[in-house]
Amino acid sequence: MGYLVTLPTYEFAVRLASYSWGELLSAVERQIVSRQFVIEHAMAELIVMEKYPDALLELASLNKGDDIHPYIDDLVENEVSVSDVDEKVLFLVLSWLFETKELYDEPLAIVEEIYADFDYPECISGFIRYMPSEEPSLGTVEENKLRLIGKWESYIDEKYREYNS
Repeated sequence: MGYLVTLPTYEFAVRLASYSWGELLSAVERQIVSRQFVIEHAMAELIVMEKYPDALLELASLNKGDDIHPYIDDLVENEVSVSDVDEKVLFLVLSWLFETKELYDEPLAIVEEIYADFDYPECISGFIRYMPSEEPSLGTVEENKLRLIGKWESYIDEKYREYNS
């Protein structure tokens, strides 16, 4: 991994969707969010919950460099439902990369790395440069690049609506 210059901020991520502990654990393991991100999430959860597990309080009390695993692992284990963890983490990383794409010489090349790291999900194959296109070539490399970026943005918009409906 390690393709992001900066990691998504907690404020950015929570504007996109809500996250299960399993999704956050996956994002940490994929180096998409920091341990500090998870600690911030735990602190936010404490504010809204009347009753909370000890692991949440412990996690919220950690410092930036502390090991989050005993606590987040416990929270994941006690989650009621398990969603398609990778789908929302994929959405988060692609949204953040889109938001910060000006920091990169070739953001579509990074999308290709993400595509491989997430085991080639069909849902984003439409904006992978080396995948066959359903549409005819637009002529220039730049026009085709803009078409792919437009498809990427459409994916983000669609997933945002899905997670916030």
